Amino acid sequence: MTSGIGDGGTLLMQRIRLPQIIGELEALANELAECQADAWDREDAAQLYADLERCRKKMGLADVAFINGNEANLPDTRTKRRNAMVKDFGLNSAEAMQRVVAAERLDNRPISPDSDEPRRKFMPALREAVRDGAAHCGAVADVGIAIEKSPRAVHDLLTKISDEPIAQAIRSSGPAVTKGIATRLKQLLHAHGMEADYNEKDTQRKRGLTLSDAGADGLSTLKGTITPRCAAVLRKLWADYAKAGDLCDAQGPDGAELTSDQRAKQDRRNPSQRRHDALEAALFGGFSREEQDAFLKELQLSGLLSDGELSGGQGSGDQLSGGELPSGEQSGAGKPEEGEEAPSPELKPRRMNPARGATTIVATMTLDQLLSRTGMGMTDTGTLMPVNQLIEAALAQDVYLQVLDLNARTLWLGRSSRLGSLDQYLALFGEEGGSTAPGSDTPAAWCHIHHIQGWEYGGTTDIDNLTLVDPRNHARVDDARRNPGRWWTYVGDATGPDKVVWIPPQSEDPERSPVTNDNPRVWGNHGPLLRREARRDEADA
Repeated sequence: MTSGIGDGGTLLMQRIRLPQIIGELEALANELAECQADAWDREDAAQLYADLERCRKKMGLADVAFINGNEANLPDTRTKRRNAMVKDFGLNSAEAMQRVVAAERLDNRPISPDSDEPRRKFMPALREAVRDGAAHCGAVADVGIAIEKSPRAVHDLLTKISDEPIAQAIRSSGPAVTKGIATRLKQLLHAHGMEADYNEKDTQRKRGLTLSDAGADGLSTLKGTITPRCAAVLRKLWADYAKAGDLCDAQGPDGAELTSDQRAKQDRRNPSQRRHDALEAALFGGFSREEQDAFLKELQLSGLLSDGELSGGQGSGDQLSGGELPSGEQSGAGKPEEGEEAPSPELKPRRMNPARGATTIVATMTLDQLLSRTGMGMTDTGTLMPVNQLIEAALAQDVYLQVLDLNARTLWLGRSSRLGSLDQYLALFGEEGGSTAPGSDTPAAWCHIHHIQGWEYGGTTDIDNLTLVDPRNHARVDDARRNPGRWWTYVGDATGPDKVVWIPPQSEDPERSPVTNDNPRVWGNHGPLLRREARRDEADA
């Protein structure tokens, strides 16, 4: 077993050919760099660029071979090895660390010269994905680091059981899926009868926030580590109040009422600024009436708030169907141009109601988790929370908790009753967890509710014909199923694990073969997981 350049070439030939290959590569790179923009103005430019990107990814194995072949000349610790790569080859720190970590996971040399046993960290399926140009070293490093953040006792098991499914996910959904790989690793452990043994006391001990002193510009830096429950509340706040147009004045210069789309287009704030403003408004809105009045008076006396600025702007809790992403979010509205101001919206001293009328946190868990009070529940913003915390929070009435049976059906909703819009959203969240569109990792709170069989074409507004879809993909669906250049949706086979099947546009798949969402970030949702397990049990019976 060798880590050479060519397939089937002897080590001697590889040594001889290596300088020549690099020389030819540099010559071709120089020629490519000379190609002007007009040379790329052609119909097949996208395909050519995809081919170029595939070549870049394949080059990752050259990085791996160099690092592993020069162990004697490189420091023996990761950090020092990274620093050497930065100093000697002009890499940035993050890129150097990615290559160092990937070199461990893609090292196909045997554990010793007289053995065929692979090294402990080797992941052959991921190596093949890089060899085929489907994955890059950054994605491999994400996987390696995620495994190492798990309890040490399960590192070897995770390396073995995650290699194939993660490589397949990268091939089908792209390398970006590894950013949310921690959830998938937990599910793989669960499927093998193990849990990541994290202690809740450790989580609580790590929590903390630090606010720096104000700088010369008056701004402070907020940083720290927050608990899963705090993260769930924060993400819910942002889903409801940090979209383009949220918290902005509901009236235009002429006094006319603005729609949510109009507010979104006029909102010049970038996403980070909108999240800041939502948090500020929530903190201010959390004061008691007496504290609000005192604070407002202080702002007025300091000249920061005028007499006419007490009512605040409009947020998604008043105007939008919760979780809907205004068109401005898709078109790029909300990002200020260079030199333009991104004004802060007016503060809202009144209560900020959650979107869709839902309570602060919406979460789901399985029946066995409820009975055992173990494991992790999934919130509608994609945050994992310990089940015991969810149960305690539900008793305190600040969490909406849904329990699923062994077939991923909602236990608390009667299936013979007509469900209202909030109930439908809650049921869909529990049964799907997030967008069902292929490759999407959008949490439920940001999704639209889509009729699988178009409403205008006979589809009913029943839970079996509804699914959660992220705004971007929702806009690309052809409900009439007439345009082969757009997505089509069909109700899934009752014997299969997927509630909805997606037919891709011809531009993405000329054969238009049915596909489903296998993004690792949605694998942790209880509904799809239970359906897969139920179908597997039926097949084994």
